[in-house]
Amino acid sequence: MPAMGGSAGRGAMGCPPVAPRTIVFEGCPAGLPPDGCTYTLECQSGPHDFTYQCGFPTEDAPYETWSVSGECTLPYDSCWGGDAQVRCAGGGWQLMGWGGDPPPDCPQARPDEGSSCVYSIFSGPPSCGYTCPGSDQWSVGSCGAAAESSVWLYDPACTGS
Repeated sequence: MPAMGGSAGRGAMGCPPVAPRTIVFEGCPAGLPPDGCTYTLECQSGPHDFTYQCGFPTEDAPYETWSVSGECTLPYDSCWGGDAQVRCAGGGWQLMGWGGDPPPDCPQARPDEGSSCVYSIFSGPPSCGYTCPGSDQWSVGSCGAAAESSVWLYDPACTGS
């Protein structure tokens, strides 16, 4: 996904100029504000402010990592900006890019039902949230593996909209 749609870090000197990726191999930048760095990312549901915190290694994450927190209510809402992609999963925001092969990025525009998509046997299908065409109803699509190719399939939320 191209780096687009994000704002520069706000709040204090020491914040990276664009929203960072998850892993910080070279260590957290010096002089970060204790409250973190705030970036506005463009999401499928509209612009959203995220506060990034840089944390220290843990047993599960042997490198210093950036994280975002907060609750979200629209499943698989995806946000882009800077170097990062953030996704709503399990009721919370997750900064993508740590560990294994994450699902492929969600297309910024809602793909047509039945159109082709990329299904990875290693990372699984992407699940992506979008507003229904012509309404504000929220719908989740996923890339379904078919016999000859993979296609986008959606929940019934948009039926009749």
